[in-house]
Amino acid sequence: MGIGGEYVCEKCGYKSEQILMGPGFLSAPRHPMIGARIMNGEYGEKAKKILEENPDSEFSFYMVIYQCRCGNITSEDVVRIRSRGKKIDEGVPWTFGGPKMDVYERGKILYRPVVKCKECGKRMREIRNPPMEMPCPKCGGTMGFNHDLFWD
Repeated sequence: MGIGGEYVCEKCGYKSEQILMGPGFLSAPRHPMIGARIMNGEYGEKAKKILEENPDSEFSFYMVIYQCRCGNITSEDVVRIRSRGKKIDEGVPWTFGGPKMDVYERGKILYRPVVKCKECGKRMREIRNPPMEMPCPKCGGTMGFNHDLFWD
């Protein structure tokens, strides 16, 4: 399950767009719906080609926060494709009472998207472990994250 909300500046009142982050129920490794979306080209021709060339690879879906040097903050649904590492466990339940799956070490990243800023067109950087506070892109004050939803 992921969370959502907005970054809001205490000083000038600036609000980011709605930010969603984290995994949802589709984020399980090799979820068939995500595989179908990749093969339909929804994540671009490059992701599709990599999955065609590496059918045993691991892929998963996440909502990720990105920030640009211009200050723009956004979240995007992204897919990552990795080579399959060594098997470390077998028949592990994915969810309570759900299907069982084998567990593998993380392999090499084969595909990770490049996200461009909608404001200035430059490449954005992924924010890993998003902070609950960050500098405001408009005034430099402190923006806090107002969590207002769970998504799945």
